[in-house]
Order: sequence, then C-alpha cells, then structure tokens
Amino acid sequence: MRSKKLIKALAPIAVSCWTIPAGFCAYSCQGHVDPEPPTNVLRNVDGSDWQGREQGHFAPMRDYDIYPTEKEIVYKNSENLIAQDLVIPNYVLFNNEKYKVILQEECFFENYNLTGSIELNDFMDFVPDQCFFNAAYLRKVIFHQYPKHVGYNAFAECISLSEIYVRQGDILDPNWTKSIISIGDNAFENCRLGDEELTYSLVFGPALVNIGKYAFSGCTALVNVCFSFSPEFVELQEGAFFACWSLEKITFHDNFYIFGKNCLASCSNLENVYLPCAKQIQLSEACFSGCTYLRDLGPHTEELTFVSVEKQEEKILILKKIPSAAFLECRSLEHALWEPQHKVVEVGDRAFDGTPFGKVVIPRSMEHINYMSFGDMNNLHIVDFSQWDPDSIPDLGPDCTDAFAGKPSNGQIILPYSELIYEGWLDFLQRIGFSYDEIEQGKWQIIPGPKPPEIKE
Repeated sequence: MRSKKLIKALAPIAVSCWTIPAGFCAYSCQGHVDPEPPTNVLRNVDGSDWQGREQGHFAPMRDYDIYPTEKEIVYKNSENLIAQDLVIPNYVLFNNEKYKVILQEECFFENYNLTGSIELNDFMDFVPDQCFFNAAYLRKVIFHQYPKHVGYNAFAECISLSEIYVRQGDILDPNWTKSIISIGDNAFENCRLGDEELTYSLVFGPALVNIGKYAFSGCTALVNVCFSFSPEFVELQEGAFFACWSLEKITFHDNFYIFGKNCLASCSNLENVYLPCAKQIQLSEACFSGCTYLRDLGPHTEELTFVSVEKQEEKILILKKIPSAAFLECRSLEHALWEPQHKVVEVGDRAFDGTPFGKVVIPRSMEHINYMSFGDMNNLHIVDFSQWDPDSIPDLGPDCTDAFAGKPSNGQIILPYSELIYEGWLDFLQRIGFSYDEIEQGKWQIIPGPKPPEIKE
C-alpha cells in the first residue's frame, strides 16, 4: 500500500536529477514562465539544484507524486517535457532525502517532443501500460535490467523506434527479450524494430509465457523471431506479428501448438515456419493468409495430402481442422505433411485458395469442405478421391459449392476403383466445381483408382 501521506508536488516543478548527456534540452510549454523553485524542490543526489538551465540541464515534469513512507517519487506526466537522449536517474533528493524514481503508466503518453533515446534506470525491469504510447520520435530505448514485463500499448505507435538494448557496463546487449515473461496487447504495434543497416531479431528465453494480441503487428523491419528456448510459450495470439513485412523466419519450441487468428497474416516475406513435431496443432482463421513467400511448413512432401507417407522417422504435423483463409495466397508453399492417425475432417472456405499444389487428396475422414477451399490453385492437375468406396458418394457439407472454383482447365479426377462411374459422383463433382462439359469433353478426365486387393478365402 502506498502511504496515505501523499504529497502532491506543485506542477510544473523543475527537476535536474537526471544523468543528462550534452545537448539535452527540456522546458515548459511555449509562453510559460517558470517560477522560482520552491523550498522543497527536487534535487540531484549530489545536492545540486536545478540551477544551470542556461545549459539546458533541467526537466520539468507536469505531475508527479511523492510517497514519503516508501521513499519513492512516481513520475506521472511529461506533457511539457522536451528532451533528447534522456536518462532516467535511479534517485533524486526531496527535502534532502533520497527517493527512488519510478515511471507510471502513460508517463510519456503522446510525447512528440521526446526524441533520440531514453535510458531507463536500474529499477525498470518492466514498462507500464501506455508508458511511451505514440512517442513518435523516440528512436532508441536502453534498459539497465533485462525487462520481464511490457504492458499493453507500452511502445505502440512509436513509429521511429528501431533499437532496444540492455546496458551491461559499456556494452549494449541487443538481446533484450531473454528474460521476458509477458508482453501486453499492442505493446510494440507499428514500431520499426530495425532499419536498413540493422537486421533485427527477437530471441525469447525460457521465462516467456505470453505475447498479447497484435503485440508486434506492423513491425516492418523485424527479420527473425525465435521461440525455440521457450517451453512455456504455447500460443501465438491474434495478430501477434500481423503485417511484419520483413519477417523471414520464425521458430517454435516443441510444446507450441496454437496459431491465433491473423497471427502471421500479411508477413509477405516469411519463408520458413519451423513447427514442432508430434503435436496437435491448432490453426485459426487467416493465420498464414498473405504469406506469399512461405515455402516450408513442417516436413517435406510434394503434394497437398491429408495422409502422410509412412516414415516413422519423419516429423509430423497433426491437423484436424484447417480454418478459413488459413493459407490464402500462400503462393510459394511447397511442403505440408499430415499425420494419418489424426485425419483432417474440415477445410474452411478459401483455406488453400491461391496455393501452388498440383495434387489434392481428399481422405475418407473428410466431413466438410467449403466455398473455394481449394480455389484458384493454378497448378492443380490431380484431385484424388480414391480412398472412398465407389458406392459411397461423399457428403462434404452444404457449403462445398465451388470448392475447386478457379482451377485450371485440364486435369485428372481419381475416383474409387469401379467398373462403372456412378451418376451420383458426377452430380457431386459438378457441385464442387467440375462441370459436366469439362468431364464429358475430357478436359477433366475421370480415371479409376487402384484396384483393391482380392480377399483370399
């Protein structure tokens, strides 16, 4: 509990208690005349007061709270602060007593005058909610402790923020995420996190538990993300890395299994997603939509099939349901492998729309396909229903109309082995996007699947 003896400081009060680099300049809003400092003014820990403003060495905060019992000063609002390369001190003096400096949420909220860098003090292993929200000209953040928690909107819309470090003596360590436990919703939304000269990677450590919705969305210079050392991190929430255009690779620990809605959508340069093995993977709507250069998703096979080759040494990707637009416009996807013991039962609308696969195998386990589930697959030339019984026409749900719309004009349809083609199959094929004319004219040729082995008495 904070002390009830809360002393409200006069506002604005000039503070010169920072370790401030040359060139720092801070002053009140235009037209304001600073009063003479009161008797209980905050001072530097060496006892010097705020005098010397002709050198620019002062930093008036609009509002802060003093907590005598806890010996803490909490900075609340920096609306009038103009600063370049600001350093937050560990302590200041108030009435000749040393007080720890703490930043409150929204402290630098929409401060367009905070430019260059900010160096946080030894006590900041967290960043409060919205602390630097829309500090649009902040370029660099330096921690003194490896941060554990970053609040929601903490750095959201800091569109110039490209560098984050932890100071280790004279060294600035770029691996600031190694001790992170949680990152709140939208925490770094629309930050750059990198630039033309700095290839930026995020490597998370074993403490990581949670990354919130849209936490890194729009981080357009972020290149690589690694969760391989984070066994407690099992879910990538909605939009977590949405529209990270420069992201090329992301890796996960074997315990990971949930891809949230839009979590990697519009990562147009993403090439490799290294998924865990032998896990029940859960995909969500549009999770990889717009990943136009995505090539590898799990281990290798040359066709889109929901039955894997039987190689026990292969890593396996287990999926039962593929939601709407999951791989929409993934035009470079080459590899996918599905586990036979957990066969796919549903493919959502436009799930594979625009993918480059040449063959689709529909297993007997399939219960639902939907509008354009396999639409606009320009390389498609084989659709395989051979696992079904010849007299058992698939019922793939009421929304399977035009599941293969936009397919090429020629190809093969493999049906279960039979001496005759059941008329019901023709009706079914028309419903999912193969017209009578295409079949009658041999554009899409129906061929029988392999003959079942004879049962010996």
